[in-house]
Amino acid sequence: MKKLLMAMAILVVGATAFGANKTATTDVRVRAELVNEGLVISDIDGRPILLDFKKINVLRTSDAAATVEFKVESTGEIQKGNLTLALGGKNGVAEGELTKVTLTSLKDLKTTMDSKIGLDTKQAAIEANTEAGVIHTGRINGTLTNDQWKGKEAAVYEGFTQLTVTLDGQN
Repeated sequence: MKKLLMAMAILVVGATAFGANKTATTDVRVRAELVNEGLVISDIDGRPILLDFKKINVLRTSDAAATVEFKVESTGEIQKGNLTLALGGKNGVAEGELTKVTLTSLKDLKTTMDSKIGLDTKQAAIEANTEAGVIHTGRINGTLTNDQWKGKEAAVYEGFTQLTVTLDGQN
């Protein structure tokens, strides 16, 4: 009888501990990029640049901030010179020192929010001739004010702008 009771107790504990299954699903983006350029811009880890405000609760009352580090790599030898960096284009519009990027809901394609993003620096110097490799690192900072999501439906919002890097003094 003790063995029967013990076996039933083990079954009950086992069923309780492992009774509920939880499952989650997410999209996986797969991509490859071939370049035919002298300068390549990517995030600090070599991936496409994504300024991500992450998940924002619609009840949040404070502004949201995001930052992403990027690098500029030369694919060949470069001479010393100056880098000029600028944000804008696509759905990014320059507003003084910052760029306004309109984020559109991927759920209904009508609802929008406006973010403000900017560069940590817009000029950099390449002090000496160099071989291929990283020639500059920088940061893009962004702010999304809380009035932008008040009364809006929960959804993923996405927008695009461009980071342009110009290296002068090259042959």
